[in-house]
Amino acid sequence: MKKGLILTVMLVSVLALGYSQSASWGVTNVATWNVTNVATWIEVVNGIRSGGNNKNYSITVTGTISIPPTTANADYTFGSVTNTNITIEGSGTLSLSSNGVLLNIGAGQTVITKDVTLRGRSNNGGYSVVRVSGGGTFYMEGKASISGNIIDDNGGGVYLSKGATFIMKGSSSVSDNTVSGSKQNKSGGGVYVGDATFIMQDSSTVSGNINSSSSSGSGNTSAGGGGVYVGGDGTFTMRDNASVSGNSAPNSPCGGVYVGGKFSLQDNAKITNNTKRGVYNRYGATFIMQGGMISNNTGGGVLNDGTFTMEDGIISGNTADANGRGGGVYNTRNFTMRNGIISGNTSRIGGGVHVQEGHSLGSYASFTMHGGTITGNIANYGSGIYIDGRCTLQGTATVSGNKSNCHGGGVFLICSYGDAFLTMKDNASISGNTASGNGGGLYIGNGGIELQDNALISGNTAIGNGGGIYFIGKSLAKTGGVIYGDDADQNLKNIVIGGRGYAVYEAKNGGWRNATAGLTMNTNSYGFWLNEGEPITTKFPSDFAGVWKRNNFSNFLTFTENTVKSSSSDYVWVLTRISGNTYTMKRSDTASTITIEVRYRESFGPAWDSYPAALIVSGASGSGQDNWNGSWDYQ
Repeated sequence: MKKGLILTVMLVSVLALGYSQSASWGVTNVATWNVTNVATWIEVVNGIRSGGNNKNYSITVTGTISIPPTTANADYTFGSVTNTNITIEGSGTLSLSSNGVLLNIGAGQTVITKDVTLRGRSNNGGYSVVRVSGGGTFYMEGKASISGNIIDDNGGGVYLSKGATFIMKGSSSVSDNTVSGSKQNKSGGGVYVGDATFIMQDSSTVSGNINSSSSSGSGNTSAGGGGVYVGGDGTFTMRDNASVSGNSAPNSPCGGVYVGGKFSLQDNAKITNNTKRGVYNRYGATFIMQGGMISNNTGGGVLNDGTFTMEDGIISGNTADANGRGGGVYNTRNFTMRNGIISGNTSRIGGGVHVQEGHSLGSYASFTMHGGTITGNIANYGSGIYIDGRCTLQGTATVSGNKSNCHGGGVFLICSYGDAFLTMKDNASISGNTASGNGGGLYIGNGGIELQDNALISGNTAIGNGGGIYFIGKSLAKTGGVIYGDDADQNLKNIVIGGRGYAVYEAKNGGWRNATAGLTMNTNSYGFWLNEGEPITTKFPSDFAGVWKRNNFSNFLTFTENTVKSSSSDYVWVLTRISGNTYTMKRSDTASTITIEVRYRESFGPAWDSYPAALIVSGASGSGQDNWNGSWDYQ
């Protein structure tokens, strides 16, 4: 075939998005070429450019062919022809002979690559391997791949302009492309979706891509997406068995998928093994999880600053980053869970879900769990859910089998900025959770909780105090539901090991109630049976042992297992009886006794691990430094 030959054929017009995976899309009037070298490639390109509109072409590529690029956005590979459909298939490879775009697809053009490999360059300036302009459509089918491109701009593998469409089918892949760190605020190591449409289906993959660009914006929200970046009006759909895996973005909120527009995860699609979080859903963006799995991502599963609805699917095995918040989901805006499972995630705070009020964007954080299960997660505080905002558990919502290394096996609630509050209603349950410290089921800090309907707190275990609830908050209201205590069946009762308060340990006022709750509970009348169990008459709780300094004096109290001594006198007081949190002491040189109340109060702060606890002492006699009443800090 001579260069420049123009073929005129009768064509059948077919709707672009309706093509099958075959090269001819079911029509017979297709002009075909075999490309084996750069000369025949140039011949094909010139033939299509001059062939006019409304044509179909099939190009078979064999061998490895280095072809000239396009370097201007409007310099489309196949010219300005429209309503033109081009299939490039075969076992061959098309690579770039110099810096530029390998395939630049214009409006009204549909290009399908099937099985063929498209390869970029190791230092390709600001050029993606494939660029699709508005009104253009790009398909990848079979084993088609895009790889090996390193650039300093958006979209290491594929760049989609506003109005463009990109569909991946079969086992096609976009892999091992890089957006370098030479410029700030660049996005999409694998694919950049700029107000366009991107669909992944079948077993297609976006994997092993890197975005090392840094952000000049607040909170590193300007640059993102090691695998995929979705712009403000862009849409991204993953379905079937498609996957985004093994991508990284060390300076970005996420290595997997950065969502600025709309993202839908469906069927068995997976976001897995990405570094620096699986999904970041930006403020104003929408993420709907209708199936699929987000798993084994380093830095956490999902960071939600927008609207996240989980209708089904699994978020599991993710590990939070150094920030230590939200192994499964870190939510600063609106998260609704209707079904699905959040399991086996790990974090310092909020193993399954972290609800964070007062984010830098000024968000109002809320989490509503209508159903689904949060189970098997691990954290120091709030292994199932950490709440610093508003949370509602309703329907058949279940928080179970989570394990805290410190406090709040199921739920940890504390208020840092606004009014943190938890509502449990319908048939929601918190059960079978464990805390190495206080609050096997729930730890309620300075926020509030209300139980309604048939809500259930059962079978939780605390090594410290409060098998069901450890309460130091503002309000605890109960108009329904059950909190089981030590009078319940073995599989229902909440348990404390070495502490007090099977059902509820109320630390704020120094009391505990450890049997099944009645129907009415408020801050004045808790509705529990008082059952303290066996009296302890031999030693103080081990938490008190040590030296404590009074806040407004230079005085010290030294507690041992059965004595207490003040630095202001030579007297040693010996413990003779404990009733609740009331301690009767006998002075060592006389028969005189005093009765004091000592309760443990935890301190809170943004890094409360480093803040020691405090003791509140009341009821002691004397004046000045000899009066022990007050707050004492551990030394």
